[in-house]
Parts: sequence; C-alpha cells; structure tokens
Amino acid sequence: MKQNSSRGGSWAAFFNYVKSLFGAGILVLPHAFGDAGIIAGVLVYSVAVAACIVSMVLIIKCKHIAMSQGVEEEQIATYPALAKYAIGNAGFWGVTVIVIALELCFCTGWVIVASDNIRQVADFNIPEFVYPLGLFPILAALACIRWLSQLWLLSLFGLVVYTVGVMGSAYWYIFTGHPSATSATWWKWNTLPTFFGTALYGLEAILLALPIEGSMERREDGAKVIVVGTTAYAMLAGIFGVVCYASGLADCKQTGGGITDCLPAGPLTSVVRLALASSMIVGYPCLLYPVTEILEDLLFNPPAESIGNEGLHSESFQAESIGNEGLHSERFHRTEDVDQKSLDESLIGACGTTGNDQNGQEALESSGHNEEALQSSGRVLPASQDELGWRIMLRVSEVFFTVVLAIGAGSSFSAFTNVVGAFLIPVAGFLLPPLVHIFLRGGWKELSASERTLDGALILLFVLVFAVGVSSLWQ
Repeated sequence: MKQNSSRGGSWAAFFNYVKSLFGAGILVLPHAFGDAGIIAGVLVYSVAVAACIVSMVLIIKCKHIAMSQGVEEEQIATYPALAKYAIGNAGFWGVTVIVIALELCFCTGWVIVASDNIRQVADFNIPEFVYPLGLFPILAALACIRWLSQLWLLSLFGLVVYTVGVMGSAYWYIFTGHPSATSATWWKWNTLPTFFGTALYGLEAILLALPIEGSMERREDGAKVIVVGTTAYAMLAGIFGVVCYASGLADCKQTGGGITDCLPAGPLTSVVRLALASSMIVGYPCLLYPVTEILEDLLFNPPAESIGNEGLHSESFQAESIGNEGLHSERFHRTEDVDQKSLDESLIGACGTTGNDQNGQEALESSGHNEEALQSSGRVLPASQDELGWRIMLRVSEVFFTVVLAIGAGSSFSAFTNVVGAFLIPVAGFLLPPLVHIFLRGGWKELSASERTLDGALILLFVLVFAVGVSSLWQ
C-alpha cells in the first residue's frame, strides 16, 4: 500500500484525538461520582475506560482484516462502510441509525447546557422552556450556513473553555476554600449502576477510531494513539470528577449545566457560563453537520451501488471524524494526495472542508464558491432552488427536533447523559464492533479462543449496561 506523504504524524493525531474527547460529558462527571462514591466510581470508571479502548482497537483490527481480504482501504475508511462490507445492508443501516440518533442526542445535550448556563446568568423570571426555544432561530440560522470550513478554530475555543474556563475555575474555587463542606462517601451501591451510563457518555469515541488511524502516516501507531489518548483524557476527566466531588464542590442541585451550576456566584462564574454557552452555540452546526450530510446524501444523493462482502466498488466514500460529541463527515473522491490542512481541520472539528484537492480550499476562497470550484472540491450542489429549499427545511427540522427534545428532557442534563450512555452508546461501542468482527471472521466458530473471549465480553457488557439502563428507567 502506498504511503501518503501528506498524512499527519502520530503526535498531531494524538493531540487532535485527545482534544476531540473534551465535551459536555465532563460537566456531569463530578456529580456522577456522587452516585457511585470515590472508590466504586474509580473502579467502574476504569472498567468503562478499558471497554471503550477495547472496542475502538477492535474496530481498527476489523479494518485490517477486511484489507487482508482484498478490500481497498478507502472503501472501508468509515464505520458504516466497514459494517456494510462485513454484515451487509443491515450493518450499514444499523450503524447509520445509531450515528444519527447519537448526534441528535449530543446536539440536544448542548442545547440543554447552553440554555441552562444562559438562564443562570440572565436570571429572568420566565419559564425554563423559553431559553432553549429562544435559541432555536439562532441555531437554525447557524445550521443553514453552507460553508463551515472556517469554523475549525471554534474547536480550539471550546477546548480552552473546558480546560481553562470550567476546569480551571473549578480548581480555583476548590483551592481557595469555597466549598464549605462535603458529604463524599467511598461507595454507594444503590445508585452505582447509573454512574456507568454517564461515564460512557464522556468516553466512547468509537466513530473516531478509523479516521484517526487513517489520517496517520504510521498506521501501526493508530491503536497506540487510541489507547494512550483515551487513557490520558480519562485520567484528566476522572481526577477532575473525583476532586470536585471529594471537595464538596459538586454538592449542589445540578440542573442542565453540570458542574457550572455548582460554581459560586460571581463575575468569574458568569464569564465561564457565558463562554461555555457561546462555544456550544457557535459549535452547534459542526455537531449537527454529520446528521445533515447523512440525511441529505440519502435523500438527494442516494448511493449508486450496493456494497457488501462481495466487494466494494463505489468511487466515493465517507470519511468520518467523531469527537466525544461530534461526528464530522466529509465526502471524498479517490485520489493520491490529501491536503494536510483539510485533514487536520477534519480532525479538530471543521465541517464542510474538502480533502480531495490540494488547492480545494484556496479554490473555494478565490472563486466565490462557483460551481467549478465546488465540484472540484467534492461538494454536491443542489440541483435546483427547490432542492435547496428542501435542504434548508431539513436542517431547520433537525434543529427544531433537538430543541423540542431538550425541552422534553427538562433541565436534568445528568439524567439525560445517563439515558444516552446506557442505551445508544453501548450499541455503537459494545455490540456492533464484535458483530462486525464475527462476520468478518466467517462466524463464531472461526474465532480463536481469545477472540471469542473478547467479543463475548463486549457483548455481555452491552447486555448488562442495557439491562441496568432499563432498570433505572423503570425505577
């Protein structure tokens, strides 16, 4: 296989991967430790970290198994494409539905958090549902921006907000003695099961594994980046959660803002809350973009050919990059060279950039987005004004759905993350990867003893987490 000289290095992939893991899940982790206790929480969190790492390494292994069967790498560069090759249309649609559901839920989570933080600062005497409803026109307008390639800087802004703003201010309040008391315990068995779903919400990045590995010049380092990157983030997030809980900072009535609800009132807290809400609002289009592109491709650009175990023949493929809360999906055409700037942008949160033409971005900027430049960059123009209108209606409908879901979920972001982490993430991370692996190997009987143990453990974990989630809802 020809090595692409424009691919990124291992350190760049590591930084982009760790950066992409920072999301709203870290906001509710301190409160989640209150459901588990310190010792029990650390143990369960460690299991969640290990399970997520195993699932991501397994999906990378599945890609290499498929390549050993004669499939070209770019034809299975994404999770849905790999699932379709291994399982067929059922695999493709299963992964696609999960991706859409997860992304819409992640967007809903951002609406909940942004609305709650704005409400805390504004403190108007109005019903809570007015705040997410008020964000609807803003989010709808942002979601209809056609070209989002310049928004990749927003991911850096979000990283600063999480690390310096949220985590930095929390540590500042802790070390300056603001928490007056703590009710921290070592373990809480009765509420421990609810902790696992919240932990998964902030950890699982299964859809990022293949793009990260595919972006690297040294592919053999892909699994190492996933293992080390996930471990590094988990340590930072876990320590943050434990310290906030043990210090008593998380002992408050949290609503939609997570740990920001527990920060003492004052100018610093107001700035942090507004910065967090702003980063989520302006970053919302990138988070929603994969859903938009998947649906628009299905409605307006249906695939010309079917792919399955007999082989993939399409000349185009989907490249996806999901952060902890965001899948970035781009349509590429097969080519020898990939623009490094576009590749880097795709890994750190850009939407709508292209990677098939080294001068694609410059062409877009200098040509006024004319048809020739758009086609050379791999983008598909609407065939008519009517189609453009339908696309706009689709995007507005997606935003409206997330706003309505946010209103329906209320302001309990912690409970929302637990539900998403217990029902959707285990399917994508613990059920589908072993199924893909089993089908690629030719059936359960063809697996080695160690492979059976690994796949069986992931499927069993899926069953347990799902059962716990159902039990929690029933109670």
